[in-house]
Amino acid sequence: MVSKEIKNLQKDIQQKESTIIGLNNSYHQLETKKNQELDKLKKQINTITSQLTQLQSKQNTDEKELSSTLDNLIKDIQDFTKEIEK
Repeated sequence: MVSKEIKNLQKDIQQKESTIIGLNNSYHQLETKKNQELDKLKKQINTITSQLTQLQSKQNTDEKELSSTLDNLIKDIQDFTKEIEK
């Protein structure tokens, strides 16, 4: 009778060990997937940040060019006005 109980306990232990191993494998797979997703998101954030920086730089350049063009236009209008007033 004791032998049967020992066998049942050994079987129970083996099942529990198998369950623990399965859970550990599942955990590691989930952790790997999570890390891959995090890496992917970090790369996307870096790409978007880089694109935003480029857009801001382009916008600043465009604003400077527009300002210069407007300054030149205002100067030309002033010169033209002075010419007309003569």
